[in-house]
Amino acid sequence: MVDPLSQLLVEAITHSEANPEKQKEMHQRDEGARWFNMRRDHNSGKPELYVYDRFIKLCDPSKSGNTATKRHYPSFVSFVGDTSVGKSTLVRAMLLMGLVNSSSFPSSENNSVAPRNDDVLGKLVKRMSEKGKEGPVTRSENINHLTDPTTLGVHLYLDQGTTVESDEATRPMSEAKYPILFSDCEGFGAGDAITNAERMDSDAPEIRGREFSGPRNRSPSRREQSALQLQVKPHCYSRGKEGVDLFYARFLYAISDVVVFITKEDQKIQSELVRVLEWASRAVHKSVNHPSRKTLIIVRHMASIHKPILYEVEELRKLYLYSDPDKLLWEDSPILKAFVEAYNNKPETVARYDLRITTNDRLYNALFHKITCCYIPNKVKVKGRPQELYKQYRALRAIIESSVRDGLTLRAESVMQYNVPALSHILTRAFAHFAASEDPFDFYLAARRDNPNPQTMQDHIANFLRHAFECSDDIKATNEMVIRVTSIALLIDTYHRFQEGTAPNPADIFEREFYDIWSRAVEIYRKEYEKCAFQFRDGPCTSRPWKIHQQHTSAKGHFEPGTFKHQREWNTTRKNEWIIDLRRTYSESYETIFKENPHTSHPTTIEDRLNSERNLSRKLYCEMWKKIKSNKTCLSCLQAVPDHVLRCGHSYCPRCVQELGRPSSASECAWEMHCWLCWEERGQHTHQIQLKPRCAGARILTLDGGGIRGIVELSVLHALQDAVGLDNFSIRNMFDLIVGTSTGGIISLALAMTNASITEMETFFRGVSEKTFSQTTAGVISRIGPLKKLTTYTLMILRLTESVFSSESLKEGLKSFFKDYHPLETSLFAPVLHSQPSSTRVAVTSAKDLGQTTCLITSYNHPLGNPTNNLEREEDSEKDIKIWEAALATSAAPFYLPPFEKKETNTQYVDGTVYANCPAEVAYGEMEKLWPDKGASLDYLVSLGTGDQKAKHGEAHTLVNMGFFVSIRAMFQRQLDSKSSWAKFEQQTAPLNARSRLYRLDPPLKGEHVELYEHKRLQEIRGLATEWTRTTAAANIQELADTLIANLFFFEPDDAEATNSPVSSSKFLSDPSCTVLAGSIRRRLSHESPQLEKLLGEMVEGFYHAETRSDSTADVGRVQNWTKIEHPLGPRPLLNCMVSEVQYQGHEVKRKFRLPFTFAVKKHNIMYQVLAMKLKRSEKKIAISGFPSTIDDLVRRSKVKWLQ
Repeated sequence: MVDPLSQLLVEAITHSEANPEKQKEMHQRDEGARWFNMRRDHNSGKPELYVYDRFIKLCDPSKSGNTATKRHYPSFVSFVGDTSVGKSTLVRAMLLMGLVNSSSFPSSENNSVAPRNDDVLGKLVKRMSEKGKEGPVTRSENINHLTDPTTLGVHLYLDQGTTVESDEATRPMSEAKYPILFSDCEGFGAGDAITNAERMDSDAPEIRGREFSGPRNRSPSRREQSALQLQVKPHCYSRGKEGVDLFYARFLYAISDVVVFITKEDQKIQSELVRVLEWASRAVHKSVNHPSRKTLIIVRHMASIHKPILYEVEELRKLYLYSDPDKLLWEDSPILKAFVEAYNNKPETVARYDLRITTNDRLYNALFHKITCCYIPNKVKVKGRPQELYKQYRALRAIIESSVRDGLTLRAESVMQYNVPALSHILTRAFAHFAASEDPFDFYLAARRDNPNPQTMQDHIANFLRHAFECSDDIKATNEMVIRVTSIALLIDTYHRFQEGTAPNPADIFEREFYDIWSRAVEIYRKEYEKCAFQFRDGPCTSRPWKIHQQHTSAKGHFEPGTFKHQREWNTTRKNEWIIDLRRTYSESYETIFKENPHTSHPTTIEDRLNSERNLSRKLYCEMWKKIKSNKTCLSCLQAVPDHVLRCGHSYCPRCVQELGRPSSASECAWEMHCWLCWEERGQHTHQIQLKPRCAGARILTLDGGGIRGIVELSVLHALQDAVGLDNFSIRNMFDLIVGTSTGGIISLALAMTNASITEMETFFRGVSEKTFSQTTAGVISRIGPLKKLTTYTLMILRLTESVFSSESLKEGLKSFFKDYHPLETSLFAPVLHSQPSSTRVAVTSAKDLGQTTCLITSYNHPLGNPTNNLEREEDSEKDIKIWEAALATSAAPFYLPPFEKKETNTQYVDGTVYANCPAEVAYGEMEKLWPDKGASLDYLVSLGTGDQKAKHGEAHTLVNMGFFVSIRAMFQRQLDSKSSWAKFEQQTAPLNARSRLYRLDPPLKGEHVELYEHKRLQEIRGLATEWTRTTAAANIQELADTLIANLFFFEPDDAEATNSPVSSSKFLSDPSCTVLAGSIRRRLSHESPQLEKLLGEMVEGFYHAETRSDSTADVGRVQNWTKIEHPLGPRPLLNCMVSEVQYQGHEVKRKFRLPFTFAVKKHNIMYQVLAMKLKRSEKKIAISGFPSTIDDLVRRSKVKWLQ
């Protein structure tokens, strides 16, 4: 009896289609699987590389911008070999075996027949039928084309079956997935033969080989789905099919954990083995720092002679690897001979015979971690015994899964696992690198491991070790600094967590709390950051991390055998010495800080003594600190992500700002800082840092993209600022966070990063729009009447230009505008290096990796770090994105403008519209990251559109649809519909309690559709927007302006230790049934500012308190039972509700607005408390910042010690 599963599977795998029409249909469907291919340009004769969006379509099918793929860690398995050896058949076999393995159908072992289960078998057949259509096309049964190559280029397939699981101990996340990707490479030795895929192209009238105008330029090239098109520059890839094979070899060897080499002719065993070793030898040194235990599987496939004994792996290994043990494989191969000679002539191998390649085994080991074999017989030879063939397919699948698991384990151990977002970036850079250079491709740099993303204290200490150990050659002095600085960090953590410690012996605290933190930090440094100390003549060794180091590698591609050379010893004895020194230093300082000297004549606080210890570190290591700076680690405490950069370039976390700074005399919840590390600002004007009040809410502004229609947003902002009615007061001060996309991103940056007026922004916007869009990249030729667009599109298709418009005018315009406020080298994260910063945070949306991965470019860091890695922040400030670069990155509209390339990081950015033309949802998510753990409620989110207009009828020009830019452009066009994006956010995504706080201002644009480049219509649409703000929307804009004014005020709980705290009413203090919270209403404006005087003296009628059952701000206007808040000392004008405070060292006296108020609420009261403001010009009462709120939430927030 024949096993039905074996029979079914074998027939599905080995079926070849003879019907030409069906063959054509299969090839057309399989075109979508093409990942990349090369061909020659007809005009230049040079090879070109076409990369398609296959990887991201497989790995991020929902087009989430890689937000849904951060726990997916793919592995690559590549199938290579001569044409007509059955590579595609084996790829199909492995895909179908995956489906079988993941089904519940019983397997058959040792040719036995498994019990029949028709229901399960039926489901499996159905699944194989559905998923099998996605597999490769096998060879044609047409007798005229049996030996013709099938696959064009390299195709990629996702294993739809069993997901390979990494070892539980090494899995980075509990829900991680480890998919396998199978690549099917175009056959070797095909010469210029036309593949069956090309032959099936009915549009090809003749066969012209691999030229630009030949059939490879037609349907099979899938140019309309191409994501990247690169000219291949290295001469070695220009030698016809041999050059193409070489490129494929180097790329696939670099990324693959497993290489499956297929052969079918026993009489050519020796030459076939040499062939695959040559393939590997020309690729092995072209990539470095990729942790992969590369396995070569040699498959004897469909051989003419059936030998059952070769089912045994060792028998097949003897046949293939050791058939002639006395013959050295490189003797008759010039390629292998050159490789061996170069390898053996390295200085270190010359000195050490045991490192040289002297045997075939040593050659194998130099190219692969492991070589194994598998025999898959021809089904004709085992006719009637499908179980036998099925068993061998299973064996091959098992070898592949085991080898993939080895690679996953190694990457987990070396902390070098690549998720889909990381791989998207790595692959994009790898294609660009191999197309441009013969130097080795560095996975460590491509994966941005040189740009750490610390999350925990041990991460931050490890990052500090990286900087400290690389800043000086004086090892002794550096080690002493590391011990002292780390000790201070541990003492700070002790103070924060334990106040005066939890044990009389500080050594006990160290052992219990900090021993593991230090040990893990050292291991992170060694695994991820430590550099090999070996030196080449042309520079240092670039091979890292030490866990996977196999040989020394220079940036220029020079190699030397040898183990990792540590700059410092890390043996057990030295590790113990580090621990002993750190424990001693910590214990000595602990005694000084936490145990006050009873004999001192000047009693001090713990805070004072701790700060003295921190100051001592500055004095001892001032010069070293000037060389150590970080945008990812607060070097003052080594515990948090910094968010405030001082003029010297050192950055501090909010907690260190509050501990080391002094309260500002100018504003509420602000601190003045000088640098406690290098002290470069001593004696100069200090830096003011503004933080969000603990009981205040978050105020957000978002601006859509839309090209020249951005003038609409400026018109609305102008009207809104006029409605507020405060002179010399920027509208940005009404917002804590501004988020923009594309043209809205440019306006966001102008608002937050400059002091330009709205009128000045409009002037700039008009000028830069006219210069950018007045001339296409076709130049003078395109001015010939109706040929204008046609000429530009044609040039794009011929790859003579990559966009309709050049970005040079936009670039120069942005530089010119921002340089009036900041030097051009100013990074968005550190504008204070050159001028006083705005307290308003700003972010712009963008996309990288060919538009496949969403990202945010921001002026801030997230306090809990960046675990999703979507926030663009460079550890090195010199590499960080500059203000004008952020503007280019967010506005590089696909098809219209070229991508913006950040050369320092080899990253290309495209317009944020690709994923978020209306960035309201992005902004709301950022609020939760900036103020986590319910650190801020939403006061309001104001969303500005670029004009609501009718959708454009008809598709873009046919010529454009043929271009390689269409895939991303189509996504761009879909996302331009901001109206539906806003509706989805407002009605579905936003929490229910936030929806009453959402405001959308999007003027209707009547008349013909306005394209984003139609600069001649600027005045027209500005007029439409202005008219709308003055008529239809006037009342809504005025109501919104009143809301903005009300939220300039907030409630601040009294500081119990403050000597000037207003006297609260005492009648509630003795009532145990009440929750009492005393404080005062304050404002966000500067003390004694003209705007404050105008508000309190002319605009605000008073403040009120009430309770309501709803937290909706819309319901506040319907509340009736208001109680006016009067000063405890009697009614008085608001301008007289001031207190005078002596500032730092008695230098300054400032009058600050304080209107005392005490909440006295019965416990378990579920009503919402409301503090509101009433303007003289309105009858409505409007909630101030942070309200409505429950008393429990107010009490919770009042206890928050550290502001953000």
